[in-house]
Amino acid sequence: MDVFDENTRSGAVVAACEHARRDERAKESWVRYLTRRVDPDVLAEVVDRLATPEMNLAVAIEADSGIEGAHVAVRVGD
Repeated sequence: MDVFDENTRSGAVVAACEHARRDERAKESWVRYLTRRVDPDVLAEVVDRLATPEMNLAVAIEADSGIEGAHVAVRVGD
């Protein structure tokens, strides 16, 4: 209730759920952005730091020598 400046428990729960949804989308977006800009070892460190016990992150990068380049799969959750 304090973190989201809510005066009801239900309001705090709704705010926490919305925050979790936005956090998940933002983390996925930034991981996708970084995959094309940093080395895989740096990306792995970033993913480790962004992951939490409540929101596990996993990244799979498949390199392709064709015109498409690399396919990036970002998975949030177990």
